[in-house]
Amino acid sequence: DSKGSYQGALSFNQILVEGSAALRITGEYSRSDGYVDNTTLGINDGDRTDLDSFRAKLRINPTDNFDMILSYSYQNTFQGDGRIRNDLFPPDRIKETNLDEFGETKDEVYGLRLGYDFNPNLRLESETTFYQREGRNIIDLDRSSLDDGFSDSRSEVESIEQDLRLL
Repeated sequence: DSKGSYQGALSFNQILVEGSAALRITGEYSRSDGYVDNTTLGINDGDRTDLDSFRAKLRINPTDNFDMILSYSYQNTFQGDGRIRNDLFPPDRIKETNLDEFGETKDEVYGLRLGYDFNPNLRLESETTFYQREGRNIIDLDRSSLDDGFSDSRSEVESIEQDLRLL
């Protein structure tokens, strides 16, 4: 049962068609075991944090005056909340809870950017983005060992954004 953290990242870049198309992919992860064990609930590493992310972009330039970027991004975050035994820590650090609190979010972003150069002094860009988030949080509202008084909230958010720019 080690206490610690580790992380890693990997990136990949590839020209698909010289001067016309390229791809970039990046993945990352991070893990922290946490430092708090709740011996009352039997939970080890209750305050752990996990983070995973992935990003990809594809750039295409089919002509000298037209370009396009397709993008995707994903991130998953988990954050535990450490509960501790009352008799082992100072009063200002005590959480008298019997609930395994945590928060988790998943975010996804899809993007499309189109650009067209009419001449060296006039460019039109269109950028469309779709964002989606799912989340869940469990929180002990009364901070007691009672089974009631907690919140288990879930949320979902979706949004679309469209920008047009003359440059």
